[in-house]
Amino acid sequence: MRVFDIERFAIHDGSGIRTVVFLQGCPLRCPWCANPESWHIETRLMYIKSKCVACGRCASVCPVDAIKLSDNRLNIDRRACTTCGACVEVCPHNALYLAGKVMTTSEILRIVMRDHDYYRNSGGGITLSGGEPFFQFQGALALLRESKEAGLHTAVETTGQVNPLQFCQAIPLVDQFLFDLKHCDPVILKEFTGGDLSLIKQNLQAAAEQKAEMIILRVPVVPGFNNNQDTIDGIYKIALENNISTVHLLPYHTLGKSKFAQLGLEYPYKDELPMLKNEELVPFCEIGKAKGLAVRIGG
Repeated sequence: MRVFDIERFAIHDGSGIRTVVFLQGCPLRCPWCANPESWHIETRLMYIKSKCVACGRCASVCPVDAIKLSDNRLNIDRRACTTCGACVEVCPHNALYLAGKVMTTSEILRIVMRDHDYYRNSGGGITLSGGEPFFQFQGALALLRESKEAGLHTAVETTGQVNPLQFCQAIPLVDQFLFDLKHCDPVILKEFTGGDLSLIKQNLQAAAEQKAEMIILRVPVVPGFNNNQDTIDGIYKIALENNISTVHLLPYHTLGKSKFAQLGLEYPYKDELPMLKNEELVPFCEIGKAKGLAVRIGG
């Protein structure tokens, strides 16, 4: 499997204390994405300009001449780069690093099981995230199965943009779904993210038919996209139709902006959107609570 991060002692990605395994690959292209390095399945070379002292060591060791030094900064030809890691090894200030490495399920579980006592005492476990964890479906399924055999509570953070036949195979192995639902209008969702709302709703319904009480709908509230009453009402309606009672509203943030720069990509929002304060989402919370939903701000 291709993994770009493993985060231990996480408390916002499912119940209890958890270890979150971030898998590479995602079918969506959300412009506010916090982890754009996860979009592609391949390992990605990341460049932190603020740490670079323009020493040129990386350029001197690149076997394909993909790195040039100009005006005290690196220019990386990412089409030529083979992500061999030679530049990373010689960088004295960690301005370069690789996002994504190949790991077996056994290697992943050895890391996860280090904190088994914390899971047992807090009701936690393993969470698969991404990217879209089911993008690497066979690996994700194997990791879930081995996690259950090890006695772990399993959670999956999913976009729902998954082949329904595959998704249904995974449902029995998942104890908790953190299910992203970004919009209730299929045209707007497609335009902004590339998502297919009918497919997402189909998978949400399939999961809800078996374990609605273990689903948390997570809604990234983004200015100019879905931060209006009609859209949030529409999302609440979908929750109620599927007997889902818990909704988390996640205020828009710019944590992914620096990663776009590290990948040599332009941040999609040229005119930076305003950060949302928690109190701005309180009216949405009250609307949901009036409908009988358990709504909270944050994960």
